[in-house]
Amino acid sequence: MFKFLIPSTLLVCLIFSVTGCSVMMALKQPDYQDTRIVQQGTSRTTLIGHFGLPSYTEKTTAGGRVDIFTFKQGYSIGHKLLRAFFHLTADLFTFFLWELVGTPTELTADGHDVKFKAVYDEQDNVISYEFFNK
Repeated sequence: MFKFLIPSTLLVCLIFSVTGCSVMMALKQPDYQDTRIVQQGTSRTTLIGHFGLPSYTEKTTAGGRVDIFTFKQGYSIGHKLLRAFFHLTADLFTFFLWELVGTPTELTADGHDVKFKAVYDEQDNVISYEFFNK
């Protein structure tokens, strides 16, 4: 009896150690960033407050500035909750074997990179912008 108890105990510990990985990963995915705020007249301060510091900045000869912003476009809170609920349900119905599929899925579905350029006037208001990948 004891020789079967040890392997089954290890199996249960293994299952519970991987349980919830995909659920937590779905909840910790990057947030959705609303790119509609990038438009003519938007201040540089607003863009930095929304997207973080630019990855590249350059002064123009006309007294303005050019910024390159890069960020990870993620998911809305509703989408993240729905994915987490699906993973939890799949875990329960498959006795946590879903983690073998769910965890790699969440590793690859971590949003996508977005990069855009904003050109400002002397008052640091956007005069033009261009998205490289959206």
